[in-house]
Amino acid sequence: MADSDTTMATPVYSLRDDDIVTLLVGPDEQKLVVHESCITRNSDFFKAAMKKEWTEGQTRTVKLPEERLDTFITYLNYAYRETLPTENIKNLTTKNPLGEP
Repeated sequence: MADSDTTMATPVYSLRDDDIVTLLVGPDEQKLVVHESCITRNSDFFKAAMKKEWTEGQTRTVKLPEERLDTFITYLNYAYRETLPTENIKNLTTKNPLGEP
Protein backbone atom coordinates (compact mmCIF):
# COMPACT_ATOMS: atom_id res chain seq x y z
CA MET A 1 0.00 0.00 0.00
CA ALA A 2 1.37 3.41 -0.93
CA ASP A 3 1.84 5.95 1.81
CA SER A 4 -0.12 9.01 0.67
CA ASP A 5 1.86 11.30 3.00
CA THR A 6 5.11 10.68 1.12
CA THR A 7 3.78 11.07 -2.43
CA MET A 8 4.51 14.40 -4.01
CA ALA A 9 1.97 15.87 -6.37
CA THR A 10 3.36 16.79 -9.75
CA PRO A 11 2.61 20.43 -10.53
CA VAL A 12 0.39 20.96 -13.54
CA TYR A 13 0.91 24.00 -15.76
CA SER A 14 -1.61 25.34 -18.18
CA LEU A 15 -1.06 25.52 -21.91
CA ARG A 16 -3.50 28.41 -22.12
CA ASP A 17 -2.15 31.59 -23.69
CA ASP A 18 -2.89 33.56 -20.54
CA ASP A 19 -0.39 31.43 -18.57
CA ILE A 20 2.46 31.79 -21.08
CA VAL A 21 5.14 34.48 -20.64
CA THR A 22 8.13 35.26 -22.84
CA LEU A 23 11.39 36.08 -21.08
CA LEU A 24 14.21 37.80 -22.96
CA VAL A 25 17.34 36.92 -21.01
CA GLY A 26 20.74 38.59 -21.21
CA PRO A 27 22.07 41.29 -23.52
CA ASP A 28 21.41 39.02 -26.54
CA GLU A 29 17.76 38.60 -25.44
CA GLN A 30 17.70 34.81 -25.49
CA LYS A 31 14.02 33.90 -25.70
CA LEU A 32 12.54 31.57 -23.09
CA VAL A 33 8.84 30.74 -22.96
CA VAL A 34 7.62 29.85 -19.46
CA HIS A 35 4.44 29.48 -17.42
CA GLU A 36 3.41 32.54 -15.43
CA SER A 37 1.98 30.32 -12.70
CA CYS A 38 5.41 28.75 -12.27
CA ILE A 39 7.59 31.87 -12.19
CA THR A 40 5.23 33.87 -9.97
CA ARG A 41 4.75 31.13 -7.37
CA ASN A 42 7.94 32.03 -5.45
CA SER A 43 8.95 35.39 -6.93
CA ASP A 44 7.68 38.77 -5.80
CA PHE A 45 9.50 40.31 -8.78
CA PHE A 46 7.54 38.27 -11.31
CA LYS A 47 4.29 38.69 -9.37
CA ALA A 48 4.70 42.46 -9.65
CA ALA A 49 5.87 42.39 -13.28
CA MET A 50 2.82 40.42 -14.39
CA LYS A 51 0.32 42.91 -12.98
CA LYS A 52 -1.86 44.39 -15.73
CA GLU A 53 -0.83 47.98 -14.89
CA TRP A 54 2.73 47.24 -16.04
CA THR A 55 3.80 46.94 -19.68
CA GLU A 56 5.22 43.48 -18.96
CA GLY A 57 1.87 42.29 -17.64
CA GLN A 58 0.10 43.60 -20.74
CA THR A 59 2.59 42.32 -23.34
CA ARG A 60 3.43 39.15 -21.36
CA THR A 61 7.10 39.77 -22.14
CA VAL A 62 9.76 40.46 -19.52
CA LYS A 63 13.25 41.67 -20.45
CA LEU A 64 16.08 40.61 -18.16
CA PRO A 65 19.11 42.16 -19.89
CA GLU A 66 21.52 41.78 -16.99
CA GLU A 67 20.83 38.11 -16.26
CA ARG A 68 23.13 35.33 -17.43
CA LEU A 69 21.30 32.63 -19.36
CA ASP A 70 22.96 29.71 -17.57
CA THR A 71 22.21 31.19 -14.14
CA PHE A 72 18.65 31.97 -15.09
CA ILE A 73 18.08 28.43 -16.36
CA THR A 74 19.17 27.20 -12.92
CA TYR A 75 16.53 29.49 -11.42
CA LEU A 76 13.90 28.08 -13.81
CA ASN A 77 14.90 24.55 -12.80
CA TYR A 78 14.14 25.54 -9.22
CA ALA A 79 10.91 27.32 -10.19
CA TYR A 80 9.57 24.28 -12.04
CA ARG A 81 10.96 21.41 -9.97
CA GLU A 82 11.59 23.06 -6.60
CA THR A 83 15.05 21.48 -6.56
CA LEU A 84 18.50 22.69 -7.51
CA PRO A 85 20.90 20.63 -9.60
CA THR A 86 23.74 19.28 -7.49
CA GLU A 87 26.72 17.09 -8.11
CA ASN A 88 26.99 13.77 -6.33
CA ILE A 89 29.01 14.26 -3.09
CA LYS A 90 31.04 11.11 -3.79
CA ASN A 91 32.19 12.64 -7.10
CA LEU A 92 33.29 15.80 -5.31
CA THR A 93 35.42 13.94 -2.77
CA THR A 94 37.20 11.79 -5.37
CA LYS A 95 38.08 14.61 -7.76
CA ASN A 96 41.46 16.23 -7.54
CA PRO A 97 40.72 19.94 -7.01
CA LEU A 98 43.87 20.93 -8.94
CA GLY A 99 42.92 18.80 -11.96
CA GLU A 100 46.14 16.78 -11.69
CA PRO A 101 46.22 12.99 -12.36
